[in-house]
Amino acid sequence: TKPRRHFYYQGQSLTLTIESSDRDSHQIVSRILKILLEEVLGYEKVEIRSGFNSINSTEALNRISHCDGCNASTFIPDVMINLEVWSPAGFNMEPWIMRDLLVDAGPLGPTGRFGWFVPTEIVEQTWLTEHHVIDHWRALTVDHVTDRFTLEDRMNYIRNHLSKPRSFESEETYCKCNRGILDENGCLGNHLPGGDVENCALLLSSYPGRCDQLREQIMSLNLDVAVSWIGPHLPKFITDRTERHEPTLFFNWIPNTLTATGNYTRIYFPSCKTGGVVLNDAGGPAGGCDFEVNQLSKFIWVRMKTHTPEAYHVITSMEFTQEEYEKLLRLNLELNPKYVDNSTYYDETACAWVKSNREKWTQWMPQNLSSKTKIYLGGMFPETGPYWRQPGIAPGAKMAVEAVNSDENILQDYEIVLLQKDTQCKADLVMKQFIYYVENETHPVVGILGPGCSETAAPIAGVSKHYNTIIVSYGAESLQLANREIFPLFFRTMPPNTQFGSVYIEIFKRLEWTQVALLAEHGQEFPEYQSFLKDKFLSNKMSVAYDRKMPRQVTFEEAKKFLEEIADINARIIILTSYEKAARAVICQAYLMKMTPKQGFVWFLPAWFTRNWWDTDNIQRSVKEEVPCSSQQMRQAVDCHFVLNIMHFGPLNQRIVGNMTVDEWLKRYMGRVSEQDLSFHASFAYDAVWVFALGLDKLLTADPSSLESIRTDRTTASLMTHLNNTQFDGASGPVRFTGANRNSIIEITQYSIKINDGIPIGLYQPNKNETERLKLNISQIIWPSGEKPVDGSEVKQCSIEAFRALLGVSCDRAIVVANVIGISAFGLCMLACFIVVEKLSCRYDRKVRDTRERMEELGLMAEPAWLSLDQWEVARDHVVLNRKLGEGAFGTVYGGEALIEEAWVAVAVKTLKIGSSTEEKMDFLGEAEMMKRFEHENIVKLLGVCTRGEPAYTIMELMLHGDLKTYLLSRRQMVGQAIPESDDITPERLTLMALDAAKGLKYLSDLKYIHRDLACRNCLVHVTKRIKIGDFGMTRPMYDSDYYRFNKRGMLPVRWMAPESLTLGMFTPHSDIWSYGVLLYEIMTFGSFPYQGLSNKQVLEFVKVGNTISVPAGCSELLGDVLKACWAFTADSRPDIQDIVDLFEDNPCLLKPCLDAPSAAVAIDTTGDLEMDMP
Repeated sequence: TKPRRHFYYQGQSLTLTIESSDRDSHQIVSRILKILLEEVLGYEKVEIRSGFNSINSTEALNRISHCDGCNASTFIPDVMINLEVWSPAGFNMEPWIMRDLLVDAGPLGPTGRFGWFVPTEIVEQTWLTEHHVIDHWRALTVDHVTDRFTLEDRMNYIRNHLSKPRSFESEETYCKCNRGILDENGCLGNHLPGGDVENCALLLSSYPGRCDQLREQIMSLNLDVAVSWIGPHLPKFITDRTERHEPTLFFNWIPNTLTATGNYTRIYFPSCKTGGVVLNDAGGPAGGCDFEVNQLSKFIWVRMKTHTPEAYHVITSMEFTQEEYEKLLRLNLELNPKYVDNSTYYDETACAWVKSNREKWTQWMPQNLSSKTKIYLGGMFPETGPYWRQPGIAPGAKMAVEAVNSDENILQDYEIVLLQKDTQCKADLVMKQFIYYVENETHPVVGILGPGCSETAAPIAGVSKHYNTIIVSYGAESLQLANREIFPLFFRTMPPNTQFGSVYIEIFKRLEWTQVALLAEHGQEFPEYQSFLKDKFLSNKMSVAYDRKMPRQVTFEEAKKFLEEIADINARIIILTSYEKAARAVICQAYLMKMTPKQGFVWFLPAWFTRNWWDTDNIQRSVKEEVPCSSQQMRQAVDCHFVLNIMHFGPLNQRIVGNMTVDEWLKRYMGRVSEQDLSFHASFAYDAVWVFALGLDKLLTADPSSLESIRTDRTTASLMTHLNNTQFDGASGPVRFTGANRNSIIEITQYSIKINDGIPIGLYQPNKNETERLKLNISQIIWPSGEKPVDGSEVKQCSIEAFRALLGVSCDRAIVVANVIGISAFGLCMLACFIVVEKLSCRYDRKVRDTRERMEELGLMAEPAWLSLDQWEVARDHVVLNRKLGEGAFGTVYGGEALIEEAWVAVAVKTLKIGSSTEEKMDFLGEAEMMKRFEHENIVKLLGVCTRGEPAYTIMELMLHGDLKTYLLSRRQMVGQAIPESDDITPERLTLMALDAAKGLKYLSDLKYIHRDLACRNCLVHVTKRIKIGDFGMTRPMYDSDYYRFNKRGMLPVRWMAPESLTLGMFTPHSDIWSYGVLLYEIMTFGSFPYQGLSNKQVLEFVKVGNTISVPAGCSELLGDVLKACWAFTADSRPDIQDIVDLFEDNPCLLKPCLDAPSAAVAIDTTGDLEMDMP
């Protein structure tokens, strides 16, 4: 079937225009290309534009690229293709290539050259009979030679053909010279046509394109030659004379139909001398030298490369040998032996050549040439990697591509091509491939399929709006991705994990559990999900006994500490959220510590683990892991755990897109993938491809040109509308979007080691009413301990249960009886009370002493700390919390509004966890007490506190852009990009960031405060882009001393600490200067982690012996000196903060991006803190 292709650009369908001249070869080869474009590739609008008879290469290239004063992005040339541009050696292409308006498509193959020709028969005959050489220019200075070419007998014919057709009345001649003949040497004298032409050779030519060059040759070499142009009559005139064996001198070129016969010999002229003038044109001679040899080159308009890739491929591949080109011209002569001036013969020649040379031109076609236009999807799959290896997802997506391409009812004129990249569930690889896809002009993608992990999806989903690139993920479950304001172009076929919250609540109510332990692996998605679960449990009046985040890829030894903490509080129901590697470490420890279902513990594990994730024996054959448990031990540990599963498949008999049932789809899928690589996410990837296909089908049906404008605001908005309205039955069930999300039925399974699979025990249907949502078959649940486990919370029972059982009455009545009996023992109780009060009094006195010491350390004894905050108190009903910003050291941080001085303002609110210890309360309010003393444009401003009632609040100004580290990381990929947002990362902006931080630090130093934790994460970005220092949890006053000594155990940011602080626990303003140097390093490297590759303990030893961070490559010498000065080993050798402020004010562009660090250096694996004992 002949395809239908169009050249869409800027929303309109363009005609492919091919330039052609009066040269036979140019006419024929242009028609060959037109036939191939129309009849093989299927382009519907192709046109040859003739009449450009000048062979001037500069003019030819200007017709494709000339755009003086116009917008290059909207410029559309009159001609787009020229297959025969005569390019002499040394021709300078730079002026055109630099303007990026045309593409050099390579040589056509043959060479071209102008010259003077005589019949070969006459040359040979003259040599044999007279021994004279007449194919040399000197022969034209000899009278008896020039006499042969006077054409005196044909002057009447020539005179009658000097004028252009239909111009006889005006006698407009081809040459603007003396009556149509060029006679520079006056050899004709006054005897022009019809007069005496003795001793004057007449050179015949067709058109006067080379008039100046011919005049130069005749004058320089003093030749007795006149020139006459007779237009299209030349070939037949020369051929007729040749057949009559009559001598003729004519001007022509190679390759051409006339010269391709082999009947004519080119006259030799002197070559241009080395160092002579070379004209920037098609072979014009310098002085009397010969015409240059020219390469016949192909040039096209630059937009064809990306918008008509099939045509571009054919043109760049199109080539002929010199012999093939001359054979083509001889074919033209066979079809038009009388040289009739009619373009029909060119059409017949081109058609005949295409029919008889299929083997030749098929080599020019793209491989796997489809009859449909290709639509590219950028696929991102975690095929390998340490976190989440899922090689079975991509085959599911490929099944959808095959189904779409074979479906005649959708995208009939298009073929979907899935590009596949292994992103390993790593944020840096995902961002790298995203940039590759959006900048790929060879395979321009219409959207991104994937990625599978939430923490890798969030960064590209945030920037995709700047590229108008839609993302449809098959596995990202994170809650934040549903925010349409932040991620406007994001969809997911995998339902969000927030659905699990309601399921857990229903299960706990049904099984009468009221307490849970939450344990998650550190990262972006898991802690966010865990915080959501925590809020869900607390809002349903259930206790969260344990809530901790483990380091990324927690080790076996590290896991022990967390399980010991869970065991200490007797928490029995545990929800673990992690990747497989961390889960193996945790479950192995649970086995060794006897915390498995067999001992009465209940484990809820993630659904995304692969089938044999617990098989440590097999895993350790390929990957070394420090997990001492055998596979047999792990089998026992994981037996009977619970899993909440999104329903990965619809009903087996349901017909789905692709014209098959779910059961048929599963059989085809399992036939493609090994059992080890099966993935439940394959169905979501299958449906994600169909989301794109159905949306694009509606888009392209309404406007076929949309594919060429897919990245414009208008087309993206239109495609978004179609995707939002997409509804179909897919492999994973019904697909309907609400914003970015879709809901799904959730299945509760209990894992059985006997079948190595989950046994369904329940179903949660969110669309049912409250009483019917959860169907839980409790009788089918297996309790390895022999009975339903308790949750570990204290069970309320009668305080005198044995006495109540003895009496056989209710607890209340038993208590009444017991009270009557107990009155007699009142005296003994009073005595016991005196003893208890005495002990409590001693304990209280000790607590008061500890509290006083802590307050003195925080600097709160200068005035009554609690009372001094009264004037900052804000009524609780004057504070409205409307969104969660994150987790702080003391509790959750919210965004909201507060009524401050009779006006509602946007604020950030830190909350103190309910039930916090006295020391935590003191630290929380101590930070507020300290902040109320600060008033500076580069210090986060305290607006008020709420200390009456729980939870306690500290209210601060809202820093809209968050912390500086995240701000820089999110803009790292913008460096060097010509986009509006790049204004945020100019040297001026980076230097201003550093200056703001320096001014804030100077203010603290002037007030005799040491911050002790200065880092990008503790610097916040205001809506005005001003940088302000925040987080004063470690800030301490110096008072009358010039230092502060830290002399207890605690978590300290070792990567930002000076040597004297690490060694002696000594903090001074100069130790803050060291931290400021690390801050400068973070700014200029856009959030790179200090001392990348070293653990916290290694950093401690590394700095103690005098080592520092390496100065980034590309850093200016002045800035390098500043960094080295800040990191001087001796504190007194470091500069004062005022000197740094002055330096940046004098050099407003000092900081420049230095991205020499590897991309992995940007990812923070855990934290920069280390728990240390100080002297």
